[in-house]
Amino acid sequence: MKEAGFIGITGRMLINVASLNTAGGAGSNYNEITRANIVVKKGDGYKIVSVPVISGNMLRHWIFRAFVDHYTSLGGKNLSKRARRYNAVRFQSNNEDDLKGMNLEEKSLVKAYADCDVFGFLVPNVGLRRESVLKTSFLIPPEDFLEEIMQEYDEGQLSFAVTHNRVDVDETGKIGKGKKKKSKSSEEEQESAGEELGTAMMLFEREYSSAEYSFLIIAELDRIGVTSAGEKVIDEKEAGLRRRALLLAIKDVLRGRFGASQARALPIMKLTEVYGVKGDRLLPNPVSAHYKEYKQENDRLFKEAEKVTDTKDLDEFLGE
Repeated sequence: MKEAGFIGITGRMLINVASLNTAGGAGSNYNEITRANIVVKKGDGYKIVSVPVISGNMLRHWIFRAFVDHYTSLGGKNLSKRARRYNAVRFQSNNEDDLKGMNLEEKSLVKAYADCDVFGFLVPNVGLRRESVLKTSFLIPPEDFLEEIMQEYDEGQLSFAVTHNRVDVDETGKIGKGKKKKSKSSEEEQESAGEELGTAMMLFEREYSSAEYSFLIIAELDRIGVTSAGEKVIDEKEAGLRRRALLLAIKDVLRGRFGASQARALPIMKLTEVYGVKGDRLLPNPVSAHYKEYKQENDRLFKEAEKVTDTKDLDEFLGE
């Protein structure tokens, strides 16, 4: 692949029966998926609709996980202890193991940890931060998809609940009835709903979504290994390793390696459209594939940039 300092990828994917991003449900037997209000064109005006979405934070999390795996498999050694646990949250303080004995300045963390370099970091109690090289949007249904759906269905049809039944089987293979527990006030065994230690059967509901989604991913590759002040602090071999791991991670996610509840609801997805731009310098962000005229808009915006408009070119665009 020709080295690029910037890539921007937008496109669409069709995802069926997936619970990719949940929004709470703690303490209840009902898990909702994340929804958001978006504005869509309706006739001569606009309408606000509530639709299932996948947050950019969730998408970034899975790119982070894939980056750690690819960087390690490619021979990379410079990861923080947090990254090795797939933990991409901010540092709580400068007393954490990853930061002990380190000169706390941006270039030290960029050089020491590939994850801090690519995905940024924050050490709040000393005011030290780095902006992420990677930027991700929410995944939301495209406007023309919503226009077509809303002609026959309400947008609420994009998500639905499925009832699951969890069965507790004891060591004999029978459905358990809960174990008895001795009362604190008496040696006599009592059995009550509040004192049962097991659950025979448990019904719970989880929301799923079937829809087309649009996405936008930006990667400022020329910032890898370079501080905010423009100082390059790692050699080209290490920088190339980090760039390659990031591109492979993005490719993984665009092919379905993301989402919650994968054990019981692996995304049934297909990448349907991709439009990519790349250049040796920072370029404007592409117009998101949420908008039905996004290809024409991007053609006008990027007259000199290389671009792809078909999923078969994804390998060529991102590199193997």
